[in-house]
Amino acid sequence: MDRRTRTVAQIFGIIFLTVLLSILAYFIGSMLAKSFVAAGTGIPLAQWQTHYKKLIYTLGFTAGALSLGWYLLARFGMKVSDPYGVGKRGIWAIFGILTLLACIALPYIYSSMDATLKIGVSIPMVFVVLYAIIGYWGGSIATAPAAYKYTPLGADKIRAPKDRK
Repeated sequence: MDRRTRTVAQIFGIIFLTVLLSILAYFIGSMLAKSFVAAGTGIPLAQWQTHYKKLIYTLGFTAGALSLGWYLLARFGMKVSDPYGVGKRGIWAIFGILTLLACIALPYIYSSMDATLKIGVSIPMVFVVLYAIIGYWGGSIATAPAAYKYTPLGADKIRAPKDRK
């Protein structure tokens, strides 16, 4: 596969992973919400799900944009000019921390603005696992450009060089 085709495939892979994780977050969150929405809030689950879907759209777009932002920056923005310039782990970590903060803060900010959307502690944890760990960390390991394939933490354990056995 040539470089251009691989780049397009990786971009669509990040987008597809984000959409898949958003669908998964919707169904997992809806299952979890049955316990705390039915426990005295007086809000029907269908009404809660409508508002929750808007949160999923917002958070999915934010997490996807941060994952895609890291990929595009590593692929087109940063250049390797010396042997010590390969590891841009600090920039990768900033994108990861922003994703993590979005997964934790956005649900509470969104629920404070929307009285219908009650958020339990479990909903942000679902977002952290899906968007920050699987989406950002796992996605950045799988789709990092060749010069930065060992930048994500743990990538050297998962992506073994071809000559190492």
